[in-house]
This record gives sequence, C-alpha cells and structure tokens, in this order.
Amino acid sequence: MTPRRASFALLAAAVTWCGIALPGCSATLVPPDGLTDARVQAVELQRRVKELEGSTAELQAQLAAAQEQLAQANAVGATDREVAEATPRMVTLAFAGGSAEWAPVPAAAVTSPAAAVTSPAAAVTSGGCEPSRHALVRVAVEPRDGLGRVLQVAGRCEVTVAIVDPAGKVFELGHRAIAPGELRAAWRAAFMGTHYSLEIPVLVPASAPPKVAWTVAVSCTDGWTRQTFRTSGAVAAPRE
Repeated sequence: MTPRRASFALLAAAVTWCGIALPGCSATLVPPDGLTDARVQAVELQRRVKELEGSTAELQAQLAAAQEQLAQANAVGATDREVAEATPRMVTLAFAGGSAEWAPVPAAAVTSPAAAVTSPAAAVTSGGCEPSRHALVRVAVEPRDGLGRVLQVAGRCEVTVAIVDPAGKVFELGHRAIAPGELRAAWRAAFMGTHYSLEIPVLVPASAPPKVAWTVAVSCTDGWTRQTFRTSGAVAAPRE
C-alpha cells in the first residue's frame, strides 16, 4: 500500500470511529480550493449593497421632501409678491385746502419763534417786545396711491406756516412735528371727502403784513417705505 492510500485509509477509519463511538460527533471535509473564502466575501458584499441601497432610498425620500417644501415656498412667495404688487402705497401728497382763525393758543404750543430766517435772501426780524397774536391753522392733506386714491398711511409729518409779503420777506409763524399716533388720530372720513386734518398753532407778530395769504408747507414720511413726500398751499389770513 502506498503512503497516499494509507493516509486516506486512516482518515476514513477515524471518521467511522467518530460516528460509532461518539453519536454527536461529525466531521466536514473542506476542499482546499478557496471557494469558502469567496462565498464569505460574496455574502459580505451583498450585505453592504443592501445597506447602500437603503441609504440611497432614504436620501431620495429626503430629497423629494425638500423639493416639495421648496415648491411650496416658491408658491407662497409668488402669492406674496402678487399681494405686495397689489397693495396701495403712497406715491404723492396733495394739499386739499385749509383755514386759519384767531384763537387763544398758549405760546408754548408754538415750536418756532415768530420771526426766523428761512433763506439768505429773505430774513425777518421781530422785536421781542412787540405784541403778537395767536392763531390756529387747519390744513387738509391727502396721501394718494398710484391710482390717485386717498389712503391711510402710518408715519410722521411736519408742517410749517409762513407769510411772504410783497417785498419778499418771510415771516415764519409756526412749525409742528406730528407723531404717528397723532397722524392716525387726524384721519377724517366724511361725506365731503377723506383726508388728514392737521392743526398748527401759530404766533403772528404785529409786523406781519395784514390781509396776506399764509403759506403752508407739509412733508410726510411713510413709516414703512421711508419715503418723504411734500406739498404746499395757501390759506387765507384770519378776519379781524
């Protein structure tokens, strides 16, 4: 018997003895060709492929959700732009008339001196001892949108009342700054028209020319757009 055959005989005998002597004993013959390692690698690769497929599916779901949210945001943005374009905004300020009357207004209500320099060419001097008279000026202004319609606004206004005599001299009678809350309270909506009614107490020096129309300058700043609009007009001097 050759050595190779002897080895196989001994191996067979050992397996037979294991099966007879030890009922729970079993043996597996692994061929020495490397197929087992290949199977293990194939199983590992399949596991990794499944993990990657699961991750890819999750990322695709997250991408789809993000795209849907983006589409919704774009739709809302488009709607907001349409609303913004259709929202009325002040584009001009119109002078709608006014009046003046003598009144016992306290001097403290006047925020500017009775005589002031308003330009290098027109200066006014008023003696501190000359008698002055109080008056109250009311003016109506109309903030208007691009269609010429009067609308309510939120912001600040400034009003200046002055007299310009035939010689070109300027008498500034009063100046008032109107806060947003005061501007809102000045809103008037009636049968005769819709406007803001602004009141300005003034102090008229005795040297002011009589029977001359008073000039009123108004500027309003939109609190949202920060744009400033100006207008001016004339009111008749109070009758004696």
